[in-house]
Amino acid sequence: MMRAPKLIVAIAGIAVWALASPTLARACETCFGASVDSEVTRGIGLAMLLLLVVVTMIFAGILWFFWNMMDRTRKLREGRLMPPHNPAVIPPTALN
Repeated sequence: MMRAPKLIVAIAGIAVWALASPTLARACETCFGASVDSEVTRGIGLAMLLLLVVVTMIFAGILWFFWNMMDRTRKLREGRLMPPHNPAVIPPTALN
């Protein structure tokens, strides 16, 4: 039981040390304020934009999946979506 608080204190200590150490917390050229006309800065900006697009597409896919499942469940309960004819696929309690 006493191990968990020691672990939390150790992780918090490492986090404080990492945030307080100036050599570990260095900004990239984009964040530090390099010239906007630099090719490296433009490349980093485009890479960030690409990652933002990828993450947005993944989250949109997850949201679409859950919206689709909710919509299909609602249609099934209203009788607008017919379940398969095999009674082993959907138990009778699922339609209540």
